Amino acid sequence: MVTTPASPNIAYCGGYNEVYKTTDAGATWFSASSGLSGYYIYGLAVSASNGSIVYVGNNRGMYKTTSGGTSWANITNNLNMGQILSFANAPSSPSTIYTSFAEVGVFKTTNSGTNWVQLPTPVGCGNICEFAVAYNNPNIVYALEGSGGGNAELYRSTDGGSVWSNALDAYYADGGAMAIDPNNSSVIYTGGYVYNGSTYVMAVSKSTNGGTAWERDTLTIDYSICYALAIDRTNSNVVYAGGYNGYLFKTTNGGVNWTLSNSGISGTIYDIKVGSTKANTLYAGTSSGVFKSTNAGANWTNTGLSANVQAVLINPSNENEFYAATTAGIYKSTSGGGAWTLMNNGLFNTNTTSLGVYPNNWLFCGTNGAGMYRWSLQVGAEEIDAQNDIQKISLQVSPNPYRNHLVIIFQIPAQGVASSQYPVASIKIYDVTGRMVRDFSRSTVKGERSTIVWDGTDEAGRKLPSGIYFVRLEEGEFKKTEMVILLK
Repeated sequence: MVTTPASPNIAYCGGYNEVYKTTDAGATWFSASSGLSGYYIYGLAVSASNGSIVYVGNNRGMYKTTSGGTSWANITNNLNMGQILSFANAPSSPSTIYTSFAEVGVFKTTNSGTNWVQLPTPVGCGNICEFAVAYNNPNIVYALEGSGGGNAELYRSTDGGSVWSNALDAYYADGGAMAIDPNNSSVIYTGGYVYNGSTYVMAVSKSTNGGTAWERDTLTIDYSICYALAIDRTNSNVVYAGGYNGYLFKTTNGGVNWTLSNSGISGTIYDIKVGSTKANTLYAGTSSGVFKSTNAGANWTNTGLSANVQAVLINPSNENEFYAATTAGIYKSTSGGGAWTLMNNGLFNTNTTSLGVYPNNWLFCGTNGAGMYRWSLQVGAEEIDAQNDIQKISLQVSPNPYRNHLVIIFQIPAQGVASSQYPVASIKIYDVTGRMVRDFSRSTVKGERSTIVWDGTDEAGRKLPSGIYFVRLEEGEFKKTEMVILLK
């Protein structure tokens, strides 16, 4: 809830799919949501100079009203914030990435996320839960709509997402997972469920002609859904399928036969990754943590991370470096799944849903409600041990939102009494794509308590566009981030 500085009896409160307003200090409330699209309200801010100007961030972006909530307009083009359901890059053109925002649409970048364009959404499509791009052609892309209600669809584009066509038949499994054969882009697997007359059972479908025709196998006799598929790059006849209630199956003959391969694993399996050079090494992200197998799935052990894991990722440049996206943030291991550290600084929402590594060692992360983030693995991500107390530093920004000048005040406890023992910190400004737009030199921000004024310009002195930015304080192992809104 936020109040208006000039009129303390006026306040706004965010709820599910609604913004509520009071003009009598909370005695009565009414809806002020006309033109506001989205469900989950993540933040509210009121202009310090005009109580009728209000900003709200939700699962569909950033909205603004200049009429005290009478009407709202989206000011972020739907890309800055939202629930990232999936993204995938083109192996033959790694800078090309496809992603989707829940209830917003499909987006594409050809320069590793520096710029994005919105693509036409397939007709009749709801939320894209999975993408897969052909290994030898970045313009052939499949988009799986996982409705979860028996009406899922699979779409195919052969021109980079400009035109989409339906790619399923009666033997397609209502899906939540998809994978393309790395050695034959005409071979596609989808995983999901089918109704067997009494319950929904886990199923995997296969097409050998790019989705024109399908064959289907049911893997369980009791209730389950397939959420994860993974193909061994060194032998694409080996496929793994995981899902609800700890079910994990393996085929060694391209889906002709499937065997249960879940000894030691627990929880619902949301993601599976196979080592590119160590095909016998597998990782599975589940609702009970990260599990590892070193014998091609015959046995599994918990790696020590007990969290609800939505996605897992092996760094292709270093297979001992491993990442896990959880509902509590991003965890990293440099020992192949052990000694986990948390890297959450800079994340507006730590409920993370997807991961990817792309050119120039960019680690991409999709979130449930705060859009997409990226880290440079070359210079090191913002790692802190999960037990560290990051409250030793403070960072304040005001006013927020702002138009002309943002005052940044930060304090770091001195390490000693001499001025030479004061910590040396830096302030950096990032836009929503993760690109640093302003770096305040360390030589100008020495001292236990410092103040910086940012005029909304980049390193070259150019005025930046309105939108969301992140102010990040860094000092040694300590890092702290605040989100700000720049107005015009």
